[in-house]
Amino acid sequence: GHGHTFLGVAAPFGALQLGPTNINKGWDWCSGYHYSDSVLIGFSHLHLNGTGCCDSGDLLFMPYTGEMKKIVGTQENPTSGYGSHYSHDREKARVGYYSVMLDDSDVLVELTATERVGYHRYTFPKDVEKHVMINLKDANGDDRPTDTYLEQINDTVIRGYRYSTGWSKKQQIYFSAVFSQPVHLTLYHDSVQVAGNRLQGLDVKGNVAVAPVVEELGVKVGISPVSMENAMDN
Repeated sequence: GHGHTFLGVAAPFGALQLGPTNINKGWDWCSGYHYSDSVLIGFSHLHLNGTGCCDSGDLLFMPYTGEMKKIVGTQENPTSGYGSHYSHDREKARVGYYSVMLDDSDVLVELTATERVGYHRYTFPKDVEKHVMINLKDANGDDRPTDTYLEQINDTVIRGYRYSTGWSKKQQIYFSAVFSQPVHLTLYHDSVQVAGNRLQGLDVKGNVAVAPVVEELGVKVGISPVSMENAMDN
């Protein structure tokens, strides 16, 4: 009903709540997820549970296949972007474990978490283009970015931050993501590609490309309210 329940994984008293995010379509999506939905746009690292306010949904990661895409897509046509249909028949939610099959890209997503780290495992189909969108522009409901940043440190580490305002007026979240395979980051101001390996602005996004031969990709994402370095320590 109107419980606004967050679905995903979180350690007791943990700093992050990692789980699936739908396109926000109003008050029933306060937590970022509603059981009536059938489209996912990613897996974000912060969620609110049981509130009447829309906020959070920060650090949105979304694996997908095919040509590189820059936008979410729409509820009616999620594959016009990197969104995907899913069904509850191929979705599991247990204590400390969440998984779902992204039907349009045939990617299995598995998630778990410690107190300060979100763990992702993506199982891709063979011999196709493979990407992970990191979207720092969009979040949930009334949440709006005030500053965002992404950079690639080496062939397996990407880090950044997202400052935002909403129900929480001055939120700052830093992250460092370590990939299990070499990746390459392409940066965007929203949908406009920008050269280089670092970018700051209100609407930063990054497409992470992985080699077509890779079938399983792990990502561990440490977060911190202090700094990117502290996120890596975590």
